[in-house]
Amino acid sequence: MRGPLTVTEMALDRFPLADRPSKGSQLGTKTITLYVSDIDQSEIPAGQAYQLSIRHPDGSTQQLDISDKNYRDLKLAGVGKTLKKRGRRPESTTKAASVPRKRPTRRQNSKPPATA
Repeated sequence: MRGPLTVTEMALDRFPLADRPSKGSQLGTKTITLYVSDIDQSEIPAGQAYQLSIRHPDGSTQQLDISDKNYRDLKLAGVGKTLKKRGRRPESTTKAASVPRKRPTRRQNSKPPATA
């Protein structure tokens, strides 16, 4: 099983040896993410990749990336059940994080503690 393929290119040939960026520098980098179908190894255009999750009897989960063509050829439309999205939506976490929470203040006892 293959996941998305990430390719990073550096244009090092444009810099003389002394002026080349150090290893940690991001100057001149370009990252391309490609999806490759796990069935026929063809490239899948952005936004057209289907991801199938298969749960095995031993509890492990396998995730497959397939193209729209493979999805139609396998006749998967309408088969199985569609699960609802779970968890918090990303915008709700940013709103909550931007407002600082106040801790409740402790009450002071008005009477001194009784001694025996």
